[in-house]
Amino acid sequence: MNQKSLYVLLSTLLCLQQVSSRVAARDDAAPASCCASSNGASNLVARADGDVDDCQELEMYDAGTDREELQRVESGNFDGFTAITCSIIVAFLTRNNNPWGVTSLGRRADTDETDLSECHRAQDVLKKMKIPEPCRKIKEIEFGFTLSNDWWSGTNDDIGATISGPAGKAEFVITEQPSRGESKWVPVNMQESFKSDSIDITGINNLTLTAETFFLRGTAEDQFKVQDIRLRAKCADPGFEARNNQYVGINAWYGRPQKGWWIFGNFYPSNFDRQTVATFQVVPGDWSFAPPCNIIKDLTYEFTLGGTSLNGDGTGDTLTLVLGEGKINLGSSFDAGSSKKDNIDLKAAFNKDTVDIRDLKAVSINDDDSTAGTFDKGWKFQGLTLSATCADVPKKVQMRKFAAENKDVSHKDGEPAWSGTISPADWLEVA
Repeated sequence: MNQKSLYVLLSTLLCLQQVSSRVAARDDAAPASCCASSNGASNLVARADGDVDDCQELEMYDAGTDREELQRVESGNFDGFTAITCSIIVAFLTRNNNPWGVTSLGRRADTDETDLSECHRAQDVLKKMKIPEPCRKIKEIEFGFTLSNDWWSGTNDDIGATISGPAGKAEFVITEQPSRGESKWVPVNMQESFKSDSIDITGINNLTLTAETFFLRGTAEDQFKVQDIRLRAKCADPGFEARNNQYVGINAWYGRPQKGWWIFGNFYPSNFDRQTVATFQVVPGDWSFAPPCNIIKDLTYEFTLGGTSLNGDGTGDTLTLVLGEGKINLGSSFDAGSSKKDNIDLKAAFNKDTVDIRDLKAVSINDDDSTAGTFDKGWKFQGLTLSATCADVPKKVQMRKFAAENKDVSHKDGEPAWSGTISPADWLEVA
């Protein structure tokens, strides 16, 4: 952390200490606010009124350094950070990006500065911020399990799993005496396990695998080799899905420990208990989403006519693309087989700089034939593709549902020449 950032953080700490002192002394005559700054160009500025939990404003100005520091925290690199510096980061994040309802610094004044729990909390908050708003709650969770196809990867044991966290605990059998290569998805009973049809995506933070044998099978340890463990769920908002593939390709051996040798293991009742053989963490950053975001920017379209000039498939009509509440002029006089690709001015079409894909439920093309020639009776619509950049994460999406329509269309009185409906699920992530 450079000297400038350290100065700002220490100044902010002094500010917070002043506020705390004010609260302790109940000094109503004290200044209402204080600022930590560095010659008017600070990266981190704190203004407080009353106490730490009543901060009116906590802002971070991006001057290059702070973004890098946030990236370090998100990646788990806490070198140079202390409990207080991380708590300030948490305060900034929860004050300015607070979809989770966290409003307190959540730390004692006498916290050990070598304790990095606040840094881990800051890391968790940063990862939560990348979860699309429609996927902050999930439903219809399924547990995916695949054994390796290598020799001896199967087992005589029954394999089970638990999914647990603040939302509750789900416990279930995955498969009984599976053979090598076995693969299956197990649905989680949401009401039975979590007493709700949907839970916060952060309500799951732990997975375990269990193994169990029965008396007639004997107690001999029978290891199995796991290739993949997966989670998938539908987001509470229709059209969005969540997947966790963090443990795909682990290819690891697991097995329950055995007490006693050979048949003498039967004299140890604990050998017949269900035993946990592996534990895995689940963190917000492990989830991926389809589509990866709901707020988009840099929206473009590619509009293509089909057919051939010999068949008269072009048109002199004036065409308008209607997307949600926005209208985009495509132009007039299109040749058969021609294609037009252009940016959509979001400010002009929607009066805002970003758009929620959930608002783009319908798309149509209006056809004004007043500019057409005498023999212009229709045209062939080949397709339409929409592309965009996510506003909050560095990902791109594309809507290709209508990329290959290949339909004969023409002017219609009082209605569009062509129309279609769009779901969030139609927006696919692209490289």
